[in-house]
Amino acid sequence: MTRDERQALGVQKWVDSRLKGTLCWAMGVGKTRGGILAIKRFQTKNPTHKVLVVVPSDPIKEQWVEELAKFKVEATVITMFMAAKYTYECSLLVIDEYHRIAAPTLVKLFDNIKYKVILGLTATFERTDGRDRILAQHAPVVDTITIQEAVQNGWLSKFKEYKVLIEPENLEQYEKINREFQEHFSFFDYDFNLAMA
Repeated sequence: MTRDERQALGVQKWVDSRLKGTLCWAMGVGKTRGGILAIKRFQTKNPTHKVLVVVPSDPIKEQWVEELAKFKVEATVITMFMAAKYTYECSLLVIDEYHRIAAPTLVKLFDNIKYKVILGLTATFERTDGRDRILAQHAPVVDTITIQEAVQNGWLSKFKEYKVLIEPENLEQYEKINREFQEHFSFFDYDFNLAMA
């Protein structure tokens, strides 16, 4: 199976799940392209319905806008920070880096956005804080492409994995601090320069 065929299969699984679910694909497999394929499928039957794409940052927003234009697909693209702050309405909601939405400062977007169907895109659905259960309520995983599958099929460049072992004295305390850091960092839309300013 080619990567294009595998992506189409994943999109079909999302369609079969009544257009409600997450594609959990390894980094480099083509989540953006998969998202665009899903939007095109949706717009084929719903050409007048609004599509909203939510992304983690402005640079990723620019990438999405370019890719949508390249494939001649109409959609509005906003950042997670904007989605958590203002109200929106759409038929199809697509969320890139879906795992980030469970952060306490971002999860508000589920209250702010009125949508009919949803597509999550992520490489890492599970969260260390257990808040992935919130994600599963809105868009459970409907398709997974692991790194192993991607490497076996030649969809990823060769890479070398390094394990960095840390042994904090108090693992519970470390996890608590890490969760707190992620909460605060999400407030700044994961923008390091903005957080430092």
